[in-house]
Amino acid sequence: MQERSEDLRKRMEDTKQFLSLYRLFSTANQLKNFRHEAQDVVSKRDGILAVAEIEGIQALVSELSPLASYLANRRNLSPE
Repeated sequence: MQERSEDLRKRMEDTKQFLSLYRLFSTANQLKNFRHEAQDVVSKRDGILAVAEIEGIQALVSELSPLASYLANRRNLSPE
């Protein structure tokens, strides 16, 4: 689990750094100075997919949290 977390973090950080450089190109004229190949840009898709995966996990956690809380409370209240 920890290894997966680190992998997602690395992919997102790599994409974040790339996109922060890309933000500097705010006009079509400036984009002429963009030095990366199309495949470099496509390779950053991995980081975007990592964000989507984490958003899905966050949605699942939000959905299951009330149920998990309820079950934990019930377990604490029941005699052993």
